[in-house]
Amino acid sequence: MGWPFGAFFKFLPEHANLLTEDPEQKNRNTFSMGHFGAGLCEPYTDFPTVVCTPNCPRPDLRAGYRAQITSTDPAQSLRVIHTEQRQDWETMAQGVYATVRMFEYLQSRGVVGKRLEPSFDLSPSNSEELVQWIRENHFTVFHWACTCKAGVNGAVADAHFRVRHPSPTSPEGVVANLRVGSAACLPDMPDANPHLTITAFSFALAEELARTQASRKQKEFSSPRELHQAALDLDSRAASLVGQFSKAELVAQQKLLQIRRAGEEQPNLYEVATQHYEKWLKEHSDNEE
Repeated sequence: MGWPFGAFFKFLPEHANLLTEDPEQKNRNTFSMGHFGAGLCEPYTDFPTVVCTPNCPRPDLRAGYRAQITSTDPAQSLRVIHTEQRQDWETMAQGVYATVRMFEYLQSRGVVGKRLEPSFDLSPSNSEELVQWIRENHFTVFHWACTCKAGVNGAVADAHFRVRHPSPTSPEGVVANLRVGSAACLPDMPDANPHLTITAFSFALAEELARTQASRKQKEFSSPRELHQAALDLDSRAASLVGQFSKAELVAQQKLLQIRRAGEEQPNLYEVATQHYEKWLKEHSDNEE
């Protein structure tokens, strides 16, 4: 099945049907619903089907696990064996309950059809049947993260993703020229899918590195936003040129854009196109006068 679109919904346990009505037994973890897609769900259905898979991105921290090496090939993944934790099963059950309730409302509005799975009645009284269904139909996925946490003093990396150095003689207390900008730097797993979070701070880190490098070489720094706007301006001006120049002039323009100045591997297309466009504007205005 393909995923033509996706959405993430975060729920708190107190907003869902719980396995128990005892407030002292409520699971305080959050759960998310992700990978929300529509399409043919082969081999399960041969008609358009909506699928929503609840997941528990922050399992019980008290849960233990052990890693088992299954091959001498370093490219092969470890086998991770989790210990049994009732709390995580309750969290997943809450996710299924909330998902079903959401789709029951959508069904009442004529948006979706009947529920296919779980096919049995859902209520706190048959929680064990639901847990067994989860065991048989759900699986574990991994986002390896939080092994090089960034944060305040004591964290492996600082707020600029520089890896700290234990030696008091180390400049600024960090390892020179070493930063980590991946999921490893997350202080904790986010409640939803971590991809957007990682992408956001990776872009910020890349911009900071570019700014630092420009400062070292005493060059003017252009932020990604400025570069993006420059590209839009260039596209706009190129469109104007295409609309105004004859075929011969366009050939001359293309040759002009191939110019490489001394020391440049690539032509400064933005600057060359700007100069060419301004030259055309001046000639055009002179003709009008």
